[in-house]
Amino acid sequence: MKKFVMIATILVAMSFSGVKSQNNKHSVGIETSYNFLKAGIGARYGYDFTNILRFTIDGTYYLTSSRSLDVYKGTSKTRTLRNGRLWESNANINLVFGEKKFHFYLLTGIGFAYGYKVKGLLDSFKDLKLYDENGNYIGEGITESQVSSHSRIGLSLNGGCGIEWQITPNFRWNFEQSLNIGLPSLTTWMWRTGVAYCF
Repeated sequence: MKKFVMIATILVAMSFSGVKSQNNKHSVGIETSYNFLKAGIGARYGYDFTNILRFTIDGTYYLTSSRSLDVYKGTSKTRTLRNGRLWESNANINLVFGEKKFHFYLLTGIGFAYGYKVKGLLDSFKDLKLYDENGNYIGEGITESQVSSHSRIGLSLNGGCGIEWQITPNFRWNFEQSLNIGLPSLTTWMWRTGVAYCF
């Protein structure tokens, strides 16, 4: 109990000690995101409750490219198509420390993701062996065209840290790294960087 009271006292004292400047409570900005599988672009809003306590919410659209494979047999060909979309949103609490210009922050929160993927095999062959443009055998033909799609919704628990630079009183740059623990979606490391307007 004594330890809890001590920690609470320190946090309250730091929140009123001017650990960082708090000229502006709101911030809106754009950011880019990357993990080992994909890159994305998004937007973020933040609200500073105190000098060290901040709430942020963000939304990201991941850039997943379409891929295709052309397979030839004589004058005919088949094409395999793959396409996907992924949207993600996070709500995090930040504990921010530092001086007027440079800050370090810890983050924790929850995330929500929605993904959609389409796979298709078009103009497929019947009872034919398939070859690519270089004449390499890659498999048998199938009897009819096939198109399949599926979507997935996932939740995550987020934890990480970041740094930020208050370039001017109204503009701020940040870089952060977080671990998104999927429930039950994929657990990944995430890196983000962006610029925000503070007001």
